Amino acid sequence: MMEEIYSEDLILVAVMKDPRDLEIARVLGWYRIPVQTSPKTVRVDWITFFLTSAFGEEKWSVRYIAKVMGHELVTRGELLREESDHPRTDEPYFKILLGPLLELPRPIPAKKWRRFTFLYTTGEHLTQANDVRDLRVPPSAVRDRLWKLIRERSVGSDEFSMPTMQDHDGKMRGTSENLSTDDSPTRSDNGMSEPPDYFVENREVKE
Repeated sequence: MMEEIYSEDLILVAVMKDPRDLEIARVLGWYRIPVQTSPKTVRVDWITFFLTSAFGEEKWSVRYIAKVMGHELVTRGELLREESDHPRTDEPYFKILLGPLLELPRPIPAKKWRRFTFLYTTGEHLTQANDVRDLRVPPSAVRDRLWKLIRERSVGSDEFSMPTMQDHDGKMRGTSENLSTDDSPTRSDNGMSEPPDYFVENREVKE
């Protein structure tokens, strides 16, 4: 029986490109996000996955969701030890710890809009969506509350602690460059800083 999703739950929609990652989420209970391309915060209530063309008949849809139990900061090499020779093996990743992978009562297709990397939405929008476009939160009091929640969960969390990792040459690499110029904040009517589209992020994701 699926755990109840509350209307104001903060949900991260992440693009999933490889069926192997879905199997890792199902069997091992974790999902990885490179720190360099991570969203504003990974301290969310749920994570759900937008499946791309690699998923055959399930492609271009959101249909799996998992409760987020926490996260750890690790290297790619620690997560995927069988790929120790990968060029990004020493780079920092968020290991998102997941509850059981669940299937939504009905899939949410993307009829046209498919170009995003991360998307924040609410439990209410997820349960009522008929298309991936419906997951976007339009300007409203709900959107303002959700943005405030995202900011609150970001403060004091290690998403913004700018960890340093040592490369093969012994040099320390910080991650202060992780936020691109696309993340430059603007000001909203209520005086809070917010990115240009503060619930949708579209950037290249490293595997």
